Amino acid sequence: MNQTLFNSPSLSIPVENRQWYAVRTQLKCEKQVAINLKRVEVESYLPLQHYTRKWGRRIVEVEIPLISNYIFVNISRSEYRKVLETEHIYGFIKFGGTLSAIPETEILLLKRILGEYKDIDVKSLVFEEGEEIEIIAGKLTGLRAKLVQQKGKNKGYGLYLTIETAMIQKLKRANSA
Repeated sequence: MNQTLFNSPSLSIPVENRQWYAVRTQLKCEKQVAINLKRVEVESYLPLQHYTRKWGRRIVEVEIPLISNYIFVNISRSEYRKVLETEHIYGFIKFGGTLSAIPETEILLLKRILGEYKDIDVKSLVFEEGEEIEIIAGKLTGLRAKLVQQKGKNKGYGLYLTIETAMIQKLKRANSA
């Protein structure tokens, strides 16, 4: 009897250790997917951005997914099928045909960012694009980055932060002798 061998994407998921993976969801079903995953006891993280909206005379707090159509799951190989069988999930995000785990540090950074920054608007920037900066106040103190753009919409799923100028400083460059 011949056996047919196939390469399942789940083989790249560790049997014992849990890792974070991105999962694509049906449009505007991210919150329902989070509820469904909790019901089947799968750990998930849906980054939500909080906004205050005014409709007529009403002022309402709303939560909108930071990244539309995506949710993160922290799973081991045995939970792979549970995730795929969850309603409103289209599948795992793959790179080059294989699943790619997301480092725990990136999920923690995302949680840290969303825990503090809400609707921040920069009043005046005295920094130039391309400058090396360091955040000097708030939960992201010590984080160094390059200022990519001063204001505007980002393309794709890059994460851009708008931070008050009082919370950052320019990095001093060593003089070349």
